[in-house]
Amino acid sequence: MVLILKDCEIPAPKSAAEEQYFSSLFMSETDSDIAFKVEGKIFPAHKRILMKRSQYFEKLFNSGMVESKQDVIEIKDCESADVFQGKRRVLLGN
Repeated sequence: MVLILKDCEIPAPKSAAEEQYFSSLFMSETDSDIAFKVEGKIFPAHKRILMKRSQYFEKLFNSGMVESKQDVIEIKDCESADVFQGKRRVLLGN
């Protein structure tokens, strides 16, 4: 299944402490429960963090859609893996 991220709105962290906390967790592969695949590269992530930071992901993972049950979600609408890595950092506000 392919996920389209164009309509994904991501709020900025509320504080530097929140940014640091989410960043350390989100970028860690430890205990990740979801991954994104972009141009063959795998980017581990954490559903709870994504859901906390974005209503888009909260709705997606609670929707019962195929993506909500997958371990790896392929991203097709991203220009490159490097651009996705940048978007991943924006999700954290850093």
